[in-house]
Amino acid sequence: MPTSSAAPVETHRLEQAADWLLRLREDQGCETEFLDWLAADERNAVAYDAVDGAWSSPTLSRADAKTRRVLLGQERKLPARSLALGLALCITVGGAIGVQSQKHDYRYAASNGRIEFVRLDDGSSLYLDARSVVQVHYSLFGRSIELQHGSAFVDVQHEWWRNFTVSSKGVAVRALGTRYSVTQMVDGQRVSVYRGRVGVRAAQGNLEQSLNAGKTLLINAEGRVEERDLGTRPSPDWMRGRIELDGDSLEQAIAQFNRYSREPIVLADPTLRRIPLSGGFEAHDTTAFLKAVEAITGAHVRREAAGGWRIGG
Repeated sequence: MPTSSAAPVETHRLEQAADWLLRLREDQGCETEFLDWLAADERNAVAYDAVDGAWSSPTLSRADAKTRRVLLGQERKLPARSLALGLALCITVGGAIGVQSQKHDYRYAASNGRIEFVRLDDGSSLYLDARSVVQVHYSLFGRSIELQHGSAFVDVQHEWWRNFTVSSKGVAVRALGTRYSVTQMVDGQRVSVYRGRVGVRAAQGNLEQSLNAGKTLLINAEGRVEERDLGTRPSPDWMRGRIELDGDSLEQAIAQFNRYSREPIVLADPTLRRIPLSGGFEAHDTTAFLKAVEAITGAHVRREAAGGWRIGG
């Protein structure tokens, strides 16, 4: 866990911060009072950040899962005051966590052909499509995920005092109590909302666009946006082992199948890259996809001697 050589926060201040941690999970009507407490003394923010860091740390998660359940309101067998004191002691005894602002960074990746599930420290669920990589960052007032490659789906645990944002190549998607996915495509980004609402801000502009459930927003490399209907799907198709193409370019479709195929598909004829494709496939059924490509484009598909497939050329 992070440590610091700075002077420890006073115990009474940590106790107050732990009390707030409990109250904020039970009563969303105390926001103004909480912000006033933070503003009253800068050490209050440091104390709350330390308590929140202890709560979010994997070590405490493993060592005291029952306390975490109680703090979340899933069990009520101990007085809240006792729990607040106990959490404060976790920080002060033995210098378990230092005074500095607690920030946590984690990196998660999914290998070729595998979908990965991660339960984040705040209770949110994160699913990674095959060959996807994210960096997760926690701080006092923010939770952020940087999508570095591939596609990610999140089911967000609401915390009014901490935003939850997924960013991808300059596009930022802010959750407003939501299930949504963000996908890096060959020529842009795709944001799909399955429940709730998000605010989407492209790198080229300062205006945030609201996107409701049942909608998909396509953002091309130049920042132009196009909104489409998503329908009533509960989650991305790749979470069910499917690749559904809806006017996607051949180049984009190949990129999706290459996340699951052990034998890469290469597009040798650049004139074919923007041909639109529609249809549904099993994610691991490369053969069916290649047969469809041959039928639609008329391009010759052949197997490479060294492994893999070549389209055209």
